[in-house]
Amino acid sequence: MNIQELRIGNFIKARSTVGQVVAIENETCSIAIKASAGLIEGTYADLAIEPIDLQRDMLVQCCGFDAAGIIKIDVPPRSFYLQENDGHIILMGSEPGSGYLPLIHFWDIKTLHQLQRLYNVLNNGTALPVTLEALAHYFKG
Repeated sequence: MNIQELRIGNFIKARSTVGQVVAIENETCSIAIKASAGLIEGTYADLAIEPIDLQRDMLVQCCGFDAAGIIKIDVPPRSFYLQENDGHIILMGSEPGSGYLPLIHFWDIKTLHQLQRLYNVLNNGTALPVTLEALAHYFKG
């Protein structure tokens, strides 16, 4: 995982602890992560940063997806949907009487921080509805 992929607000693992990126310094590769136990600071390499792989049960329990692995994105005048499918994301549209229609398969979206960026772009700057508390609880259980 490359530090260039991360943005403030992304969720990752640092030293096997779930956290949210609160500061990034690209020159020194330093990063600060807010975790349930407090602030974790250090260089990217020292913190052993890892992505969080997409898992349907995590998306349902922590990220606002329904049991079928779908979340709605309203972009007036239309609505779109993102669906988790075998570890990747599909953008779908809907037509009356037709149900969901797959539009684009995002084969490279396999981690939570990538999904956060995609959702933000597709939803006019709105963040994916996920919290540190929900993720921390999910990974403890």
